[in-house]
Amino acid sequence: MLLVLLLPFTKFVERNLEVFLFIMGVLSVLVSQVMDWPLIKEALLHPINITIAVLVAGLLFHWFKAPLEKGILGMSNAKPYRLFIALLVIILGLLSSLITAIVAAVILVSVISVLKLDRKSEIRLVILACYAIGMGAVLTPIGEPLSTIVVGSLYESFLYLFKLVGVYVIPGVIVFGILAAFMIKPKGKSTKNKNQAHGETETNDESVSEQESYMEIVVRSLKIYIFVMALTFLGAVSSLLSRNSCLI
Repeated sequence: MLLVLLLPFTKFVERNLEVFLFIMGVLSVLVSQVMDWPLIKEALLHPINITIAVLVAGLLFHWFKAPLEKGILGMSNAKPYRLFIALLVIILGLLSSLITAIVAAVILVSVISVLKLDRKSEIRLVILACYAIGMGAVLTPIGEPLSTIVVGSLYESFLYLFKLVGVYVIPGVIVFGILAAFMIKPKGKSTKNKNQAHGETETNDESVSEQESYMEIVVRSLKIYIFVMALTFLGAVSSLLSRNSCLI
C-alpha cells in the first residue's frame, strides 16, 4: 500500500500508472490471500461499462471533432463571452457523467486550442473546468473509475450516486461555471491584431487541433479497463485491512 501511495510520484510510474496499479493490485491480493473466482469475476466485469463508454465517446468525438470545434468557435463569438465560458464549464462538468471524465477532458483540450485565450486565462479555465469535470463525473458509474467501483460493489442502480450526492454535486459544478465566467478574461482584439502583425491569417486562428488516431482511442480504453481492474483488486485488500483493524 505504501508503494501504491509513493511510487506514482516518480516519472516512470506516472507514465505507466495503469500497468503499475494492475501489477500492485494482483500482488496485493496474492499476498493477502484473497484471490478467488468471485473477485476475479468482479474485476473482469466492473470495467466493462466505463470502457465501452470511453471507447464510444472517443470515437464519436473523433468523427465529429471538426464540426464541434467550429460550432464552439461560432457560439463563443455569438453569445456573451462570460456566459459562454460559464456554460462551457457547467455543460462539460455535467456531461462528464455520461461521456466519462477522460473524454470530457479531451474535449476541453480541444476547446482551449480553438478559443486562443491568453496564457493566464487558459490556465484558470483548465483548472476550473477540471474541478467541474471531476465533480460531475461521480454522478454515474460510467463517469469515472471510482464511481464504477462504488456502484458495482454495492450492487446499486445506475442512478444511485446521482440520487445520493447529486444535490451537492450539481450546485458545485454550477459554482465553478460562475467562477470561470468572472475569472476568465474575454478575448480582445489585441490578440487578433497581434497575430495578424506576425503574418497569421484568421483561418489559422480557427484551425482545429491535432486529431487523435484510432489506435490512441483503443489504447486509452484498454488502459481504463486495466485501471478499474487494479482498483477492484486494491479495494478488496483495503476492505480486508479495514475488517482486520476493526477486529483488533
